[in-house]
Amino acid sequence: MERTWSVSKNQSCCVLSSLLYGCETWTLYRCSIRKLDQFHLRCLQRIAGIKWQDRVPNTDVLRTCQMSGIEALLLRAQFRWAGHVVRMPDNRIPEQIFFGQLASGKRLQGGPVRPYKDTLKLNLKQCGINVDSLSSAALNRTAWRSHCREATDDFEEALSNTNVQSGRVVFRPATLKPGHVTDVKRYASRELGFMPTSALTVDTICRSTA
Repeated sequence: MERTWSVSKNQSCCVLSSLLYGCETWTLYRCSIRKLDQFHLRCLQRIAGIKWQDRVPNTDVLRTCQMSGIEALLLRAQFRWAGHVVRMPDNRIPEQIFFGQLASGKRLQGGPVRPYKDTLKLNLKQCGINVDSLSSAALNRTAWRSHCREATDDFEEALSNTNVQSGRVVFRPATLKPGHVTDVKRYASRELGFMPTSALTVDTICRSTA
């Protein structure tokens, strides 16, 4: 139990705080979420001492480490930020941009870029939250945070059940080898395409949980 608590604490404080910095305003596509999820699971497997030869499903890794999936964490952060912006006074710039519309302009040629507000509305619908009631439901900060957690937990459970029924829950072999010192900053840059601010190594995190 102490080992599991240390794993979740180190993953949340040392890795996710840097990896997901500013994720409240991200507009992510499915391919980006998949890469983030792979990196999240590889870190948990390495810290918890789970080898790919053990053939442990990803759902069991999250359950053992008492951690949520990366998509649930992203949704929770995005919903909380949206509620924070809704509660801002009308003279605040983030609130004006959030509810504002462009008076003129046109899209560039090519495929349309997904706007942040459209992504937020889609995510709210996926989690069973009424989009029209966002402005009123988010006024109560405590109730809104609890509602967001319950909605994301239900979404993650439904997604896990869907993956189990379709046979898509598999254990992806980690590229990190035992004893290999890999800098999280460099590793995330190669896997995810951007550079987090963490300078910790995976082996350092493993030694801190031993």
